[in-house]
Amino acid sequence: MSTLGNLLGLSYQEVCVIGNIYVQGALLVAAAALPLWYAFKQEKHYLLKTVACVNVLCCTALVLYFCFRYAPPLAASFDRCVEDLKTLAIAWHTTYVVINIVIFVLWWLCSIALNLLATIYVYEGKYRVSIAILLLHASFIIFLCI
Repeated sequence: MSTLGNLLGLSYQEVCVIGNIYVQGALLVAAAALPLWYAFKQEKHYLLKTVACVNVLCCTALVLYFCFRYAPPLAASFDRCVEDLKTLAIAWHTTYVVINIVIFVLWWLCSIALNLLATIYVYEGKYRVSIAILLLHASFIIFLCI
């Protein structure tokens, strides 16, 4: 992140906020939109379209929450995010580093993977599997928000 910041003329903190909040958030919403797009291309299966839409709405709401919570100035956003991660680390009886990896690496990769997997199943016409995956993903986001 420091090297990327130097190349772009930004600080480490600014690159972290832009990359981990805004870029990852945009990619999450884009990945969530794929199953919905394929569901509408199929022109069938009302339940799949509804569940895919709920999934997109959940992802969008989560990303918007993060974008507003960690709105510029970016240095202050970075500090706020670090404090939030430290608070979560204390609540979950672990370290800041573990929480950071769980949220910004593991959870994010799993979310992208679930949405892409659902997209593949929609494309293959396996609607029930797609619905189950999308419900699981949307439920997990709702659980995180509670």
